[in-house]
Amino acid sequence: MRLKDRNGPIPTGLWYQYSDDQGNTYRVNGMDLTFGKQFLQKVKSDMANKNVAIPENLEYLIEQQICQRIPGQYCWQEAGDAVANVIHKFAHLGDKVASTFGINAQLEKRAKNCPSCQKRREAMNKTLG
Repeated sequence: MRLKDRNGPIPTGLWYQYSDDQGNTYRVNGMDLTFGKQFLQKVKSDMANKNVAIPENLEYLIEQQICQRIPGQYCWQEAGDAVANVIHKFAHLGDKVASTFGINAQLEKRAKNCPSCQKRREAMNKTLG
C-alpha cells in the first residue's frame, strides 16, 4: 500500500514501530513531521542508536505499517498488496475450518510473518504497481 498524499497529515499520527532481535519493541514518533526524508532519517537514527540493523527497504516498510493503521481512503493498494490480501483471507478461512476440528493451524499468522511472501509482495508492487 502507498500513501495517496505523502505530505498530508496521518489520521492516527505519524509513528513507526519496530523490534530488535531480542524481541524488544521500539516506537519512533514523528508527530511534528510528514512522511518523508526527515521521518525516515529519524527512524534510521533511532535504529542505529539501538544497534538494530536498518533494512534496505525501510521506507517501504514504514509506509506499509502506516497504511495498515489508517482508513482506506488515505492509501491505495498495489498489485502485490491485493495478492497478499487474498492470501490472508484464505489463511483466515483455513484457520476457521481447522479450528472446527480442534486444530490451531495459525495459517494467517504464518502468512503475516512470511519473509518470502513479503519479498514477493514488494517485487510485485515494484513491477506491477
